[in-house]
Amino acid sequence: MNKTYFMWIAIHCLVWPLAFWGSDLTLSLQQLSSFCLFLIILFLFPLFADKSLLQTILFSTQTLTLLHIFYPVNQAFNPYLLLVQALVLAEAVFRLSLLQSMVVMLVQFVGLCSILLQTSLSTNQLAWVGLFYLLTMIGLLYFQLVKRREIEVREKNDALLDEYRRMKRQLVTEEEHARQDERM
Repeated sequence: MNKTYFMWIAIHCLVWPLAFWGSDLTLSLQQLSSFCLFLIILFLFPLFADKSLLQTILFSTQTLTLLHIFYPVNQAFNPYLLLVQALVLAEAVFRLSLLQSMVVMLVQFVGLCSILLQTSLSTNQLAWVGLFYLLTMIGLLYFQLVKRREIEVREKNDALLDEYRRMKRQLVTEEEHARQDERM
């Protein structure tokens, strides 16, 4: 298991108490079971580290459980939904490819729109929610592109380093052959 998994667990341990403490959220039995499912999925990620399609499905399921946990009661929007959604989205972008993370973003966006339709937010509040979500998606997509470029550069550097080592070995063997020829 790598360090990044424990980093994500630590971030979840910071965000979830904040989300529960900062809101007047009283969990019903269904919401509590959704929260348990969210945590089960969180701890299943290391088992499917190689299978990105399953991880995409797991992230999408986590998003749907978030919608159930933070479903608006009395048409009141819980702003901590955005915080936890941004965390899940950041983890999805960190672990998945661009196309798969876009699928998770789409599921999250559709779910957020369905939640926003159930609430009674003012136009100003809707604009802030939209701006937050838009900036989060742009930032995470930029991170995805930078990460992809870094991987490409690292692969090129490794190829150049391998070529350098091969040429150096070839040079050393040619020098040995030249010395042996001089001795002969």
